[in-house]
Amino acid sequence: GGVNIEHGQGNRIVQNVFKANKCGVHLWWDPEGDFAQKPWGLANGTASKDNLICDNEFDGDTCALHFRGPSEVTLSGNRLRPEDTPIEMDSEVTAKEIPDLVYAEVEAPKYTVLGQTRPVGARAHLAGRQNIIMTAWGPWDHAAPLVRLIQDSGDSVQYELHKMPGRLTVTVEGTGIKGQMSPSLAAGKPAICTVSAVQAGVTPYRMRVSADDFEEVFEGTLISVVWNTTFFTWTEATDPREHLDTWRTLASGDTAVSTQVNRLSFPYGGGGPGTQPSLKTLASAAPGNDHFGMIARTRLTLSAGTWDFSVLSDDGIRVTVDGKPVIENWTWHGPTKNTGQLTLDRDKTVEIQVEHFEIDGYAVLELGISPREPTD
Repeated sequence: GGVNIEHGQGNRIVQNVFKANKCGVHLWWDPEGDFAQKPWGLANGTASKDNLICDNEFDGDTCALHFRGPSEVTLSGNRLRPEDTPIEMDSEVTAKEIPDLVYAEVEAPKYTVLGQTRPVGARAHLAGRQNIIMTAWGPWDHAAPLVRLIQDSGDSVQYELHKMPGRLTVTVEGTGIKGQMSPSLAAGKPAICTVSAVQAGVTPYRMRVSADDFEEVFEGTLISVVWNTTFFTWTEATDPREHLDTWRTLASGDTAVSTQVNRLSFPYGGGGPGTQPSLKTLASAAPGNDHFGMIARTRLTLSAGTWDFSVLSDDGIRVTVDGKPVIENWTWHGPTKNTGQLTLDRDKTVEIQVEHFEIDGYAVLELGISPREPTD
């Protein structure tokens, strides 16, 4: 979205042009866990209220306005193309339309400018959203060296190497791991390093990138496995929180479709299974964006020791290994990270099952498995 605010209060979004966004303005409230009891929540509250969206132009946005959860917003004088979706909102939202609303003009802040300013367009060659590359510390300046993860398919990952200052050396370490460099094909384009698993299983890797005085180390875990996944549609009559056994039978029902993937990584956002590149084989048979379920299974050989499982989910999630729960948060919730552990006293091939349901709105499912490093 162009503007996205969670738990926001007293915001004024006025006199903007929103063009070709999936969503122009997205305001929402969702369960905040213990957020309301923390200092910021106690001081400011967690409601989404007293927000004004006025005198904006929306041009070619898939959805102009999207409001979720109990919230209150005032609208006035916004201009939309007739063919665009004007607004999507939950039943808990109160949206007040006030024609010809008079509001105070936004004044530019008054402060002394230090140094020299540079006008918009000073770096015209970097115009466009495709050149906005975010790092852990903010947008990349297109000048400093940058190593950027661009693809993670489970059994392999790819990194882009930008602006390396001198002689480049890349070293990849790990049992059953292969590293491959693809040099830059054109001036100004990054080199690519691909790290792949050459055997089935869960394999940690370490990649060291050196160039003159620049050096960084990147670590991760590759999971070379095939997941058998089934997606299906459910209704209130088969709500998995109340009718679990009935919900599970839908995986073999008329709405069920199945495919294989190498990784359970589905950043649905506001979409559903049909929007995911790794699930393109489902095509039009995929469930819609809301009220869908998934059951995925695989067999994986794990070595003796402790294994960490992590899941980012919205909504309900359950992970079992050989039928025993490792992670369970079978509730309606916003994007939440849950973790669990599995300890094996010997090398073993285990059966892993992941169950996930989505109610409505935003959705995500990301599963990670990694070995825990032994302690002395």
